[in-house]
Amino acid sequence: MLILVNTDNVSGESLPYLIDSLMDRGASSVHAVPAITKKGRSEFLFFIDVPEAYFKEISAFLALELDTLGLRIIEQKHLSLAQ
Repeated sequence: MLILVNTDNVSGESLPYLIDSLMDRGASSVHAVPAITKKGRSEFLFFIDVPEAYFKEISAFLALELDTLGLRIIEQKHLSLAQ
């Protein structure tokens, strides 16, 4: 599963903690992308690759740590170029 979460209340200093914590809870990969939102406010977009078995634990962690009220699950199709 690929989860997308945006948050505007995370500092750059807390990113290592968040990424490590998500990985410790079963995420396969985590990407935090800086972005600009309305009125020029900064935010981060988190793209989190999660095996379905870890979805509940990771979504609970996100709700607690990011104060997020929701997240997006992106249907994905992976095309491997390695043979």
